[in-house]
Amino acid sequence: IIFFYFILNVISLFLGKNVFGGETFLGPRYSFIYESPNLAAAQFCVFLLYFNFKLLIEKKAINKTKIFLFSILLLILTLFTGGRAGLIVSALTFLSTSIIYFFPNYKYIFETPKKIKTKFFIIFTLFLSSIIFLVISSNRIFSGRSQTGDLIEQKGFISGTYGSRLKIINQIFEEPNTMDLITGKPGLGTNTACNEVTSSIKSEECRKTDSLPLSSFLSFGIIGLGFYFLIL
Repeated sequence: IIFFYFILNVISLFLGKNVFGGETFLGPRYSFIYESPNLAAAQFCVFLLYFNFKLLIEKKAINKTKIFLFSILLLILTLFTGGRAGLIVSALTFLSTSIIYFFPNYKYIFETPKKIKTKFFIIFTLFLSSIIFLVISSNRIFSGRSQTGDLIEQKGFISGTYGSRLKIINQIFEEPNTMDLITGKPGLGTNTACNEVTSSIKSEECRKTDSLPLSSFLSFGIIGLGFYFLIL
């Protein structure tokens, strides 16, 4: 199934179909066989995670090389999507895959740790690496989101990245609705979940940037935010 979808995505890329708004150093953003490049990036991330786990248990050197080379191709496809979240997860996964491939003696780091100190070290390393990749992926060279790029140039990295999200949260608390805080309102305050059910696609709400924790909270309330941290 993975190779089937991989071939479909590659064909759509060569045909130049589903060009999305924005550009990266590779050219226009692509959504491949999906309506949004975010969905394509999520698919490639899942594939990369699968091959990362497969590399941990693979014994034959030739198969390990095939997995590594295929992971490179998936990372390149993710770069075409121009989405920061997808780039961060893909970069972290590929970094892990590279360490397992070139330094197999250290692959135990990525296996389930038993010591609490080791767990905290891994979590801290992942967090620090995520911040580094966030800064890198926010650069216009990699990110195809021109709106976010403009905000970062105008307001700086922190305000440009999270300013719009804080604005959305402030608007919610200015007009508190107990039920909305608990159960949320699907599509509220997000651009990826915005649809005709909650508002017009051309409305101001649909032009605001979102994130998974924010959309989880606004769309499904405290319950959704709880599920988000549970998944983490």
